[in-house]
Amino acid sequence: MTLTRTEQRFTAEEVCDLANVTYRQLDHWTRTGHLTDPRPVLGSGIPRGYTLPELIEVANMGALIRAGFRVEAAAKLASQDRRPHWETA
Repeated sequence: MTLTRTEQRFTAEEVCDLANVTYRQLDHWTRTGHLTDPRPVLGSGIPRGYTLPELIEVANMGALIRAGFRVEAAAKLASQDRRPHWETA
C-alpha cells in the first residue's frame, strides 16, 4: 500500500531535522497558532504526526524567519492557505 502525501506522517524530530528548526520553535509555533494544526490538541506527551504539506509549511516558515521576517509575517507567508493549489492536498 502506497501512502499519499497527505497520509504520510513525520515525527516532530524528523520535521525539525528536515526543516532545520528546533523542537522548541516547532512546539511554540504550533501552540501559539502560527502553524496550521488541523488536529485537535491531544495533550502533553502525545506525539503529533506532521504531513508533507505541514513539513513544507514549517520549512518555509523557518527559512523566512532566518531571512529576517518576524514570526507573524513568516507564518502568514508560509501558511498552507497561501500556497498554490498544486502544493496543497
